[in-house]
Amino acid sequence: QTNGSGVMSWAAAGGGMTLLDTLTTTSGTSHVAGSLDLSTYKFLYVSFYNVGWATDGRFLQWKETGSTSVYITAQIDAGNKAYGVVIHDLSLGIAISSEVETSAAVDFKNRQDTTQGTINTAIDTATTSITFDWEAGTAFNTGTIKLYGLN
Repeated sequence: QTNGSGVMSWAAAGGGMTLLDTLTTTSGTSHVAGSLDLSTYKFLYVSFYNVGWATDGRFLQWKETGSTSVYITAQIDAGNKAYGVVIHDLSLGIAISSEVETSAAVDFKNRQDTTQGTINTAIDTATTSITFDWEAGTAFNTGTIKLYGLN
């Protein structure tokens, strides 16, 4: 920062990420991040690690609890796992997600890499609860989803 007269000094950094919730997705057909207060954040950052399910190919999706679901990954095949991030603008309702799907094989090679944009205007600064689930109601069997607020 400067004092306006050209004198420079260090200032505390603004912004940053705040962990809002961690969901363990090892069972069940949906997981809810509840009691959220997004009113002071500009962006929502979501990371998903080793998220998977055991049956047929599906899409990981999210929604403001009670609204319509929106995909956040490409189709993940049975036995494979999704790893990725979503950065969601809470004022505009737009997001970009990037995801890597890995095969269940021992060599753990990437099957596909996908980056996509999504629109979910229901998730905004007034949202208090977000549900994650698989398209068609398939059960989770592994993984973790973390939600962060960004200023």
